[in-house]
Amino acid sequence: MGLMKASSSIDRRLAIVPFMPDRLFSWTARPFGFASARYRGNVLFRERCMLTRLTHDLNQLLFTEDGDGMRSLVPAALSLRERLYDWYEGLTSDLKYDMRLPAFLHEIHCEYFCVRMTLASTTGARLKSQNIPSEPRSSERHNDAEADAEHFKAAYWSSEAADLALKAAKILENYRSVYGLKVVLPFIFQAATTASFILLDHCSRETGPRRPNDELHSIEAFEEPRSGLEESFRCLLGVATQVSIARGAALMVLKTAKIMKVELPASVMRLPRTVAEIAWGTRNDRSLSSSYPNYALVAAKGGRPEGLTMEELLDKWSNLSI
Repeated sequence: MGLMKASSSIDRRLAIVPFMPDRLFSWTARPFGFASARYRGNVLFRERCMLTRLTHDLNQLLFTEDGDGMRSLVPAALSLRERLYDWYEGLTSDLKYDMRLPAFLHEIHCEYFCVRMTLASTTGARLKSQNIPSEPRSSERHNDAEADAEHFKAAYWSSEAADLALKAAKILENYRSVYGLKVVLPFIFQAATTASFILLDHCSRETGPRRPNDELHSIEAFEEPRSGLEESFRCLLGVATQVSIARGAALMVLKTAKIMKVELPASVMRLPRTVAEIAWGTRNDRSLSSSYPNYALVAAKGGRPEGLTMEELLDKWSNLSI
């Protein structure tokens, strides 16, 4: 799920549309398994709309540039975090997380953790880079979110991002244990990419096991960051066997690790070679524009600049010494 920019206006005609009935749909895991499940499609649609709205609010928070927005960053982040938490805990029983969920229902959980990871990691990065006081001023009042001194520290948010990434990695492992990596589009790409980068950063700064905060939902989590990184990267490469853009993301993870001088586990370094031997050849890059057209390229007189198509970008990544 991309961080999409949505309009805040609401069409008034929606007020006269009757409430959609909760129709039951059946789903089976064939040919990958024998599990079956029943879910309410209209409820799923409603919850997706709610998550899209929360994602829009995250965009608004991340892209604010005025000084007042920066001063209110922490209270706004805490408020959004609380709304996201309440939404997730309030999901109906047939949408609650379970590793036996239909493949496409895993997506809404992956999307949620992507938003939470992005919120935590970006807030931490903004606090670290901006000249924001380490403690809230006594004269300031926070209406919707009471923030103590710890919330104004970048390390607090970076630690939360790592905890969320370890839970996301466990969700990815559960998905893989049920479906293998045969059913990957588009359910796990975003979560695998986000978790890989966050855990890579965490492994560069800390070593040893950690126990994720129990307040971040009751979902099981990895305790060893390197194991979480290995799992999220394995799933990212699994997506890369079918989607070219995931191949580029995997190469970016490896190149970033090289620049940061992070020594990845041998098991992680073996994964790209294994995937390359199984699935990837030069011909796979050629069909990318039809599947993922680059709408940012505007046709103009005199042609286009070189190196801007996705195939050319992937070729450049492939030529890097990793």
